[in-house]
Amino acid sequence: MIKDKHINIIAFLIGFVMIFIMKTSVELLFPADVPYVGQVQFYLFNLLIALLITLIVDNGTSRLNTVLDYKFPWFDKVTKRVLIQFLITAVFAFLTLSLISYLIVFILFTFTNKAVVFDRYITLGTIWSIFLSTIYTGVYFFKQWGLSRLEAEQLKQENLKSQNIVLKQQLSPHFLFNSLSTLSGLIVEDQECANMFVQKLSEVYRYVLQSIDKTIVNLSTELKAVEAYLYLHKMRLGNNLIINIHISEKSKNSLIAPLTLQILIENAIKHNAASSNEPLVIDIISQDCKSIIVKNNIRKKKSIEASDHVGLKNIVARYSYLSDKLVKIEETTSEFIVTVPLVEEITI
Repeated sequence: MIKDKHINIIAFLIGFVMIFIMKTSVELLFPADVPYVGQVQFYLFNLLIALLITLIVDNGTSRLNTVLDYKFPWFDKVTKRVLIQFLITAVFAFLTLSLISYLIVFILFTFTNKAVVFDRYITLGTIWSIFLSTIYTGVYFFKQWGLSRLEAEQLKQENLKSQNIVLKQQLSPHFLFNSLSTLSGLIVEDQECANMFVQKLSEVYRYVLQSIDKTIVNLSTELKAVEAYLYLHKMRLGNNLIINIHISEKSKNSLIAPLTLQILIENAIKHNAASSNEPLVIDIISQDCKSIIVKNNIRKKKSIEASDHVGLKNIVARYSYLSDKLVKIEETTSEFIVTVPLVEEITI
């Protein structure tokens, strides 16, 4: 892929060369009273004017793109954004060229027929502005397209990592031992509960495997998998684990990166002790359809495996591609809180 820096240089050079060629050619064919036609001063002056115009348009377009990125995000409505950017760039280029033409015709040089020369420059300016707008809009679109492809690939890799994280957690000897021990006890005591346990266990693994190619899922789908996952832990921990889920119906239509909640819940259970006197409390709360909060009271285990927080890092990495809002991680003396933005639509 061509680097952004090289794309910008190519666009700048094309604009500069074409303005110089067009201005010089017209003035050579229709010299009127243009000074120094065909002489060294004539070419140097045109080079200077072409460079000045291209610098102003290039710098101005870059600043305009920054504003447009905020007001009209590129991948919300591509066609609308292309048209808006093309028109604004064309108007900006036209005003720039008109101002420079005015300075040339009425201030720098004394022309016999100023109106004719100025009209010629305005005509050229109109053509130039359309040409420059086409170049810079096309270049920006190409850059964004390349960036979206890169981000999509990076997000795909992060999704695979998230699946790998969850599978490692659920295939770990500790998790399997606890699950099988619980299942063994249920088979003896309550076969109906044992069947339900197996069903929920299969739902959890099925969801993990189905998430391979998914960038985002409905929050309602994620919650269904989470309920199955929590069922397994509740059967093992009983009242030592308290789960509070407060999700509005409207929020359930929003989107979330798959396995996000499962990783956060596993993180809480892995790092904290749970007992009847001091139960582990996990709250899952939606916040104005904009974000979802997962928090737990801190009951740190005395002995725990060293952790590099790969699960949290994975969530942060995935959301850096999915949303312009950041994942917020807080730890107080009594609570660990993670706020995850809900995604309204696919952005890449």
